[in-house]
Amino acid sequence: MDTQLKVIAGISGTDVDQKLIAYLNFLAEKIPISEITHLHVIKMLYNFGDINKIVKEDLQYMADRFKEERLGPILRSYDKVAGLSASVLFGKVVPRFEETLAAKKASTIALGKKAKGSSNLAKNIIRKLDCNTLIVPSNSEHRFKNILVTVDLSEHSGKLLEKAIDIQKSAPNRVSITCLHAFEVIDIPAYTLLHTKERVRRDTRATVQEAFDKFIDKYQTNDSRIETVLIEETNNWPSQYILNYINDENNAVDFVIMGTQGHTRIAALLGSTVEKVISRNNKCPMLIIK
Repeated sequence: MDTQLKVIAGISGTDVDQKLIAYLNFLAEKIPISEITHLHVIKMLYNFGDINKIVKEDLQYMADRFKEERLGPILRSYDKVAGLSASVLFGKVVPRFEETLAAKKASTIALGKKAKGSSNLAKNIIRKLDCNTLIVPSNSEHRFKNILVTVDLSEHSGKLLEKAIDIQKSAPNRVSITCLHAFEVIDIPAYTLLHTKERVRRDTRATVQEAFDKFIDKYQTNDSRIETVLIEETNNWPSQYILNYINDENNAVDFVIMGTQGHTRIAALLGSTVEKVISRNNKCPMLIIK
């Protein structure tokens, strides 16, 4: 984890704000957060230069009141983070977040999520901005004992596991890591002609397990505690297997780390695995790594 983690916390002016702030204050006990900038964006299609002076003054008055009445109490509610600030900006939401990220030299945007909410802002930020995104559902409990990392055994997945190991090292309490990989048994006609479906499944699992073990060995350290879960996909919807694992109370997942890279046109139309999990996960916070 970054030694001086700087976060931009999106403030919506709704009930999810207090849940987000309470979780960030809790999280600061577990990982080093040096600075949090609280940003509320008043949506506007035009700049001040395009509207008259009276409207400009009214908008500024509204921004000042929001900062005093909403952001003031938020800043006073922290006791675990030293660097706190707040800002109200006008304009299009995603560009304002991008500007604030650059100005503050921050690496992470944190957003609250309503139960069963659409999470459109989170999805737009993930698609358009080069930063990590922390999403905190309003039902999240303040627990931090088991991190779930979903991987596809790619180099980018290695970054996710390294991030989880960094968090594990920095946490004052014992934190375990569960690494989940879902695989699909591919139907190869030339192979299935010679072997039964069960033999194909068994051989595929053995091959994938070997690759999974090598992947873990590459990143595991002497101090890291990593458990592995290998799941066979039967319906080609990996998001469902991830959600089932998260929602199974026996697994006690407290925090999820997933990764995303460039979105193809088809993925944008159908919705990526990450976006589907974001939309339907109402249980625990997720850190999406770019």
